[in-house]
Amino acid sequence: MRGTILGGLVLLMACGGETQKAVETPKVAPPPSATVEAPDAAPAAPPFDAFTAARTIMEGFNRQDSMKYGGAYTADAVLAIAGSPDYKGAQIVAEHQRLIEAFPDTRMNGFRLLSVGNKDGDGGLAVLEWVLSATQQSDWMGVKPARKGVGVRGVSVMWLAGDGTIKNEHRYYDVANMLGQVGGLPGKWRAIPMIPAQMKSVPATGAASESANVDTVKKMLASLEAKKEADFLGAQNDSVELDDLTRSESYLTIADTKKMYDAWTKSFTDLKIAITNAWGFGDFVAIEMVVTGKQTGAFDGYLASGKALSLHKVGVYQMKDGKVFKGWTYGNGLEMRVQMGTFKMPPMTPLKTPGK
Repeated sequence: MRGTILGGLVLLMACGGETQKAVETPKVAPPPSATVEAPDAAPAAPPFDAFTAARTIMEGFNRQDSMKYGGAYTADAVLAIAGSPDYKGAQIVAEHQRLIEAFPDTRMNGFRLLSVGNKDGDGGLAVLEWVLSATQQSDWMGVKPARKGVGVRGVSVMWLAGDGTIKNEHRYYDVANMLGQVGGLPGKWRAIPMIPAQMKSVPATGAASESANVDTVKKMLASLEAKKEADFLGAQNDSVELDDLTRSESYLTIADTKKMYDAWTKSFTDLKIAITNAWGFGDFVAIEMVVTGKQTGAFDGYLASGKALSLHKVGVYQMKDGKVFKGWTYGNGLEMRVQMGTFKMPPMTPLKTPGK
């Protein structure tokens, strides 16, 4: 993932659980002449899991505590943000510190967690969807602070180590929308979303329907690449709602999703959708993909650039009766604009690696 953007935005959730009470050892009288041994030590704390990692990250943002935030990651963790260079190890903490200096009142919470549990000593995988809101209070992305609010929905795909800490994270959110909200880009931008009060957890079950759902979404995306409109629309429920969060409006009906189909197939030649990861979680499907093509037509308000684009995206889809019922596509609109040549990245404040 290339370019430079605001990092440190992680998907977070307020997922504190109830404090568990210690389990008392049943009092059983020993048999005659038996030696009564000392009770066993208290059971070990539960593994550090996705919920705990997310809560740790959230507390790091809400308390402006970068070191606590960094505790959610392994020492050699890699954070890859769409449209940004990778951050590794201590750089993850440094980028978080740079963020909260510009947005010291950042609030973040998750609203959906899709997960696969521990397997063969690995920590599993979590797909966390989240909302962030904040107020710009110092220079950011070349924009002077005017105390304007920003807000965005995003997603983090996280691979966990055996102890539940994050060893690899792919993060997607629209920096262009945030930049537009503070006056750094012209155009129409989405309103600041509400911070969610609760988060829905959807674990994978391993059911055959999950694999079938994944296949349905893959075929829908393949039909978009192949320009087979009937197959693309046929994979969708009659009440479908699709939302590309890098664009200013949602697609709320079958007729509207046809507009999305036309936008991609008529604006790009050699359109390709390379699926890099795909998972099923109950009635939900998550797809990581790289969309490539040459922009030869007007797209999203921009004239044809003639440039070859490579865009990193995640789609989260809710299924109903074997068809796509709802869908949300996450990405970074700034990644597209930089490649089109309509935006030049400003110099960023150097990272201050902890301990240096």
